[in-house]
Amino acid sequence: MPIHGIRSVTVFSPSAELSDALATAVNVMGVNEGKHFIQQLPQTWYFILDEKNNIHSNLPA
Repeated sequence: MPIHGIRSVTVFSPSAELSDALATAVNVMGVNEGKHFIQQLPQTWYFILDEKNNIHSNLPA
């Protein structure tokens, strides 16, 4: 369960196991800390749906 503020997290990375672990970490960290954390990792993208249904993403267009 997220601490608060997140409905869903999806992470794309070179490995399924890494994506799963990162999504769990972001879910616990929250939107802002999670985004900052994922942005430090190469070849890793996120899609976060917050509690107000706002989409946060760094997916390439």
